[in-house]
Formats: sequence, C-alpha cells, structure tokens
Amino acid sequence: MSLYLCAMDCREGCDNEIDGVEVGSYEYFGEFRDCVCRYVEESQWGSRCPVLMRHSDCDGTFTPEDCKALMSELSLIYSVFSALPPDSSIAANQGREGHFSNLCDCFVDIDGVNLIQRLYGLCQCAVESGVSVYFQ
Repeated sequence: MSLYLCAMDCREGCDNEIDGVEVGSYEYFGEFRDCVCRYVEESQWGSRCPVLMRHSDCDGTFTPEDCKALMSELSLIYSVFSALPPDSSIAANQGREGHFSNLCDCFVDIDGVNLIQRLYGLCQCAVESGVSVYFQ
C-alpha cells in the first residue's frame, strides 16, 4: 500500500486535483517520521513538528492553515537533515543505491525527487490555492 498526498479543490461539488506527491509505502513514511522524531525532536514525538507528527499517516487532511505550519516544520527538518550524515540503510530498504551527501538525500518520492522539497511544494500549492491536502 502506498501513501499519496494531493492538493485538491473540492469546492462547488467537484474534485479537482491540483498537485500530488506519491510518497511511497506507509513503512517508508514511518521511517521518515521516526527520523524526524529522533533527529529534529530529540525523541519527543510531536514536540517541534506537531502538524506532521501528530497527524494520522493514513487518513484526513491538512488544511491550508496546517500547510502553512507544515511548511515551517519541513524547512526545519530540511535544515537538520542536511547537516546529518546519510543513513544508507534507509535508501537500501527502498532498493536505492548510490552516493548520498546527507540524510535529506535518503528520502525521496517515488519519482526520485527529494521528499521534503516535494512535500513543501505541495503545501505551498495548497496554501496559494486555498485548498486542503488529502491523504489517499
């Protein structure tokens, strides 16, 4: 099962997808959040990134207001992960090999694009469009 997040305009009775990110497996998203807890939050789940960490990983939405807060959290995560060495076991678990400069490089969407940057872009799109991000 794969986690897909999408910015969707559900106003006026239509479901118009504006942007989406195919994150990967729920297990992979769990590894990402585990690393956030360990390295960004000093093992205090939800202490510095409550929007990302306290939200269910399989249901619901991020409102435009949530997305604004999530963008700040993702910037913090990117900053911390960029300063840490890579964890090759994370990439290997996803069948990826190669040279990784830092922990950020270990997390990508299914298209191989940096996951943190893709999530940030999705949130930015949702905020600019005034729509929510849906878990699907």
